[in-house]
Amino acid sequence: MSWGLAAPLAASFLLAARAEVVVLTPVADTTLVEAAPTNNLGGMPFVNAGTTQTFTRNRGLFRFASREDAGRAPLLRIEFDPPPRIEHALVVGSSLVLQFTARAGQVYVVESRDRFTAGTPWLELTNVPAPTVTTYVTVIDLGPPAERFYRLRLP
Repeated sequence: MSWGLAAPLAASFLLAARAEVVVLTPVADTTLVEAAPTNNLGGMPFVNAGTTQTFTRNRGLFRFASREDAGRAPLLRIEFDPPPRIEHALVVGSSLVLQFTARAGQVYVVESRDRFTAGTPWLELTNVPAPTVTTYVTVIDLGPPAERFYRLRLP
């Protein structure tokens, strides 16, 4: 592997994490939406938190029970699945081979870009259809330039 390719690849890999389950006991919740700062979603049956595709922020707020409210408190279950990650990258001849584990029923998109600067768009290298069983996927980028950045995401 050339050093010009190793640094961008290393920067685009994510550390492996495993799913965790945490049970919390909130008594109230709401969502604050950056795009609608005078409104909140306190009456909705869901909480929305994170950054949108247009880079605006949504923040979820929770109020937890005090000892006096503990008997009336609903339970909230939070499950976290780590984001997908490229597990291996190999240079074979003039091609780059990317490999990752695809979960059953999940579609994946592999994207690349030649520069890692703000405003540089990600270009779709391939769209991987949802497998019926968890499987190891290989994607090949034929003849990439000396430096290219890659990411694996869920659509």
